[in-house]
Amino acid sequence: MKFIGQLLFPLVVLASHIVIILEADSTKDYLSIFLTILLAWFIGFVIDKYRASNKQLVISQNHTHQFKQGLQSTLDGIAISDHRGDFEFINDSYYKMYQYREGELTKWTQCYDASMIEWIEANALPLFLENGYWKGELQGRRKDGSLFPQEMSISRIQESNKIICVVRDATEKRSNEQLIERMALHNDMTDLPNRRSLLNTINDKIMRAQRFSLIFIDLDRFKTVNDTFGHHTGDEVIKEIGRRFTPFENEATTAFHLDGDEFVLLKELTAKDRVSDFVEQVLHHIQQPIAIGRNEVTITASLGITHYPEHAADMEHLLKYADFTMYHIKQQGKNSYQFYNDEVKAIFERKVLLEKELKKALQNEELYLTYQPKFDLTTHEMVGYEALIRWNNPHLGQVSPAEFIPLAEETSLIVEIGEWVIENVLQQLSHWKQKGHPLLKVSINISNIQIKHEQFLDTLTFYMQEHNIAPPYIELEITESLTSDDKKTIPLLEAIKSHGVGLSIDDFGTGYSSLHALNHLPIDTLKIDRSFVKDMETTKYGTDILKSMIDIGKNLKLDIIVEGIEKEEHVLLLKKLGCRTAQGYYFSKPLLPSEIEEYFLKKMPVAVNRPSH
Repeated sequence: MKFIGQLLFPLVVLASHIVIILEADSTKDYLSIFLTILLAWFIGFVIDKYRASNKQLVISQNHTHQFKQGLQSTLDGIAISDHRGDFEFINDSYYKMYQYREGELTKWTQCYDASMIEWIEANALPLFLENGYWKGELQGRRKDGSLFPQEMSISRIQESNKIICVVRDATEKRSNEQLIERMALHNDMTDLPNRRSLLNTINDKIMRAQRFSLIFIDLDRFKTVNDTFGHHTGDEVIKEIGRRFTPFENEATTAFHLDGDEFVLLKELTAKDRVSDFVEQVLHHIQQPIAIGRNEVTITASLGITHYPEHAADMEHLLKYADFTMYHIKQQGKNSYQFYNDEVKAIFERKVLLEKELKKALQNEELYLTYQPKFDLTTHEMVGYEALIRWNNPHLGQVSPAEFIPLAEETSLIVEIGEWVIENVLQQLSHWKQKGHPLLKVSINISNIQIKHEQFLDTLTFYMQEHNIAPPYIELEITESLTSDDKKTIPLLEAIKSHGVGLSIDDFGTGYSSLHALNHLPIDTLKIDRSFVKDMETTKYGTDILKSMIDIGKNLKLDIIVEGIEKEEHVLLLKKLGCRTAQGYYFSKPLLPSEIEEYFLKKMPVAVNRPSH
């Protein structure tokens, strides 16, 4: 109890003086007894105060011990100093952080080198004195002189001149931040700086008005390496190519890996630099054979080059022009380099205009279809036709499909354009059917991008049902490149085939297709490219090669069509080689639907409609 002494002692005195109290007969006796009891209360009061103080001391000691234990157990370094900076308390973590033993640290200045102390006194201390608080990042110095990053906060302890300092070692945090930053700025395959790093570097050079060349590099036929040897080998090739840029890197030259098989070299320029000599050395290094396991791979590259500030004053156009110049070199034959110039500029500007106009072509009804007939070489009768898209633009005139189809594939407009072709072809067949003309099989060229679109088959079947055209009258012409990955291609083509639609490989012999693939793909027709017809007249083994291709198709029980027939000699030779069907200007150029109807369909006898082979 809090007042036990003040109650107990007076009661004891009162009890011991009860007889005296009863026999007391004067005021003096009562006063003496009262003073005795008062003295007993005072003694009890003193004892109670002592007991309370002692109890409070024990509590304070426990709190102090707990507080000290708390300060010692934290991983952060904690120190308390007086206003002069002399330490009065330091926990174990603080000692370990600075690698001192207990008692060796006395002043805060022992924890920093001279330059850091100067910075603290000039920047941190004024703010602390003004606000009573400061927090920031510093560089600490350990006992052995090594430096480490740290996060620090210092605060004035209220109602005292003491200062508490909390320090955290930021080495791991800084290391993680650097790792994250490196991952964000480097390609994880080659460890070369990536696209983001390239953009930062270009902007920095432009800000400093530093002349430089941007060399855009793309490996030639790299997809063939992946398809032939597998993606693991392809990855090893990319890594090796990345390493081959190392000899060229210095203070003036940096290599970047954008993505896939695309690289960039940035080279600062001086008046004496010959960029062409430098680029030829780069090409030479890239072309050296690469040994990967038992395989040896030789890679070439196409390079497009722009200069700052001659060719463009901003990052976007420098990259765009270099990329386009590289693409231009690929079209010209690959394994070379090209500087951006007026000729490339004109081609680039036309491409930009084409893209702009192509986006409006469908809406403005500038696209139309022609049909090139296919003929039986024995009867010379039309047995089918191929639908061919054409574009007549009011500003550009007649634009070749060889020019606008690749652009449509680049911009994904090919899906929309391809759907328009399918709809219009089936609508035309329906129109001829309604007029009583016999239906013949029509071939439709399909882009790899279009056929892989998730809605392709649904779109095709929808238009066949809408226009009431049976699947056997439709044949889709695909390119050989689609067959390079038969694991993905076969299920796709089998799904199309299950609906009764025919499949043909267009321009056979000019792309990539193996006999193994042909043996497993659900195709009906091989369409041999026109270049082999020309070779019959100009090369020693042209006729033998063409015969071999026809024999391959026949042995695989496929229909054979040869395109590019222009002379009667071609017809006679193809009949001799066993080819049944052909198309070309010898028979007819591509015609408008009205011309097909006028020249051929009206002259054909009305009969039971059946697809030709």
